Amino acid sequence: MLRVCLILISITLSGCAARTATHNFPDTSPPNQLLTARHYEVWVDADATFFPNGWEALCGSYRSGAYTLHNRALSLNYLDCTPELLSQIREQTLSEIAEAFSGLEMVTILIHGFNHGVSNQATSIRNDYLARRNAIDGILADPSNRPIEHGYIEFFWNGLESTRGNLGIPAAWTYASINGERAGHLALQPILATLQDAGVQRVHILAHSRGAAVALSALAGGKYVDEAGRARNAALGAPTPPRPLADGGMEILVTSTAPAISCWHFVSREERRIRCDDPVRELPASVISHYSTVNPSDFALRKLIGGILVTRLNSTEFGQNLRAAQGVADRMNEARMGAGGSAFMAVENIDMVNDQIEGGPADGVSSHSATDYLNLRQVRARLQEVYAPPD
Repeated sequence: MLRVCLILISITLSGCAARTATHNFPDTSPPNQLLTARHYEVWVDADATFFPNGWEALCGSYRSGAYTLHNRALSLNYLDCTPELLSQIREQTLSEIAEAFSGLEMVTILIHGFNHGVSNQATSIRNDYLARRNAIDGILADPSNRPIEHGYIEFFWNGLESTRGNLGIPAAWTYASINGERAGHLALQPILATLQDAGVQRVHILAHSRGAAVALSALAGGKYVDEAGRARNAALGAPTPPRPLADGGMEILVTSTAPAISCWHFVSREERRIRCDDPVRELPASVISHYSTVNPSDFALRKLIGGILVTRLNSTEFGQNLRAAQGVADRMNEARMGAGGSAFMAVENIDMVNDQIEGGPADGVSSHSATDYLNLRQVRARLQEVYAPPD
């Protein structure tokens, strides 16, 4: 009976999505640009296509329903919006990133989550990114720490933003999940490969909420990265699939706060029906550290309704259930050590109220705010470990 109800819910939500959420569109021109020295901003759409400068004039503005640059490029209504142009923008963006960060010791990539846009100033991604940069810059500026040549990439993907508060969230969740994994596999992964080729020594991916899935999709492929998505990417001149990251050379560290993911993101993809007890799939050996918070009281991770949907409709149990998260971490570490490596994955249970370094969370113990998670003592300790490791 529950399965039938979930199917009916999904059908209902699919019809409402366009009316209850809006896309994340660039609010800067050009969308992909070097803001200051060693600080780059990247925008990709639902198909993981890099936005061109003047995208609205070239490809038309959003009206309703689905909007992708790829679809507009194939339309006879937008003659200046072509696959060749979008391919050129992709190559230009990757070339600029390579030039901006060539040879740096470390680059931090910031990734936002679901239901998070730039239109609402109170909950803007830009505010969260600024808070993260300030926390990191404070560590880097400490004269007692070794100086690091460092830069930022702010990654904006189409996580959708509810236009009806909590009522609009369920309708957009599945679509945003697909968008995020395409963005990771088809856009962020090539960025990582570009940084590796440019001689960057270390990358730290700091992701929040569904941004954790974006990161994992970049590192090991996503649950929703299907042949149709790869075909669209290939039509825009991108490799299919993207070139895998080479082991050795550039080191990758991942920090995920309130990860809105499940054990599905860590198990093999050989079977159509994925189970949490399937064999784990290894992340690249270049991923030397993967840290995640776990908060059983997080309102968003509990899926709003007493937690009964945590493991349903794109499970979020990894960030909400310590036993599930620790089980995944143990199996991932065992697999790495069995291949001759070292344990690299850690999860940490947090108390959103008692573990704050200052003040209190805006939404109390159930908060899902990126800023509230940033202000946890455990997360600050993690940042200290990443940016000021002991000699």
